Amino acid sequence: MANKNGFVVFDKQTNIIHRTDDKKMRWVWLISLVLSIVAFLYLIPNSVYNLSPLIFSILGAAISMLFLIQFFYNFRNIQDYHDKVEHGNDTKFKILAVSSIPLAFILYMTFSMNFAFDKSNEIEEYGMKTEGTIISANVTNIRRKTGSGKVFYAKVKFVTENGKTIISEEQITEEDYKNLIIGQQIELSYSIKDPKLIKLKMK
Repeated sequence: MANKNGFVVFDKQTNIIHRTDDKKMRWVWLISLVLSIVAFLYLIPNSVYNLSPLIFSILGAAISMLFLIQFFYNFRNIQDYHDKVEHGNDTKFKILAVSSIPLAFILYMTFSMNFAFDKSNEIEEYGMKTEGTIISANVTNIRRKTGSGKVFYAKVKFVTENGKTIISEEQITEEDYKNLIIGQQIELSYSIKDPKLIKLKMK
């Protein structure tokens, strides 16, 4: 009742400060959420995304989740957040806390798959076939609250039709990673718009 009338209330029993809801800020968070999703889905060029699809997908998921949480709870500061976590009994907060991990994973997969789809379309439309040489292979370890995983990459060197030497990296499966031989020749397709966008033809 006090909050609805514009008063800030200090609850001595729980040491929580109850502030009035700033609806204008909620609109700011909502607009920021929409813009962040649009940016990571449509505005970031494939050439930029290709520098590190994993990092960009995680970054997009983290930023979008931050704006989503702020839209629901509009935390003023860290202390406000700790008060809600330690003393809050709001059902909305509990639901958001439980669902944050799967929501973040869904956003990560959305950004990652969207890039893979756009990349595939670009190579299909502007692709040029050639042969390259596998020069290295590496593994990136991913640690999450839900468990750990690995992402496998192959680095290939090839020459474009214009005589330009390109070194690019492509994500591959664990089985393909085990079968790779450094120095082997491999067929690939690259985008003439951005030769660093490649698709390896794995056997």
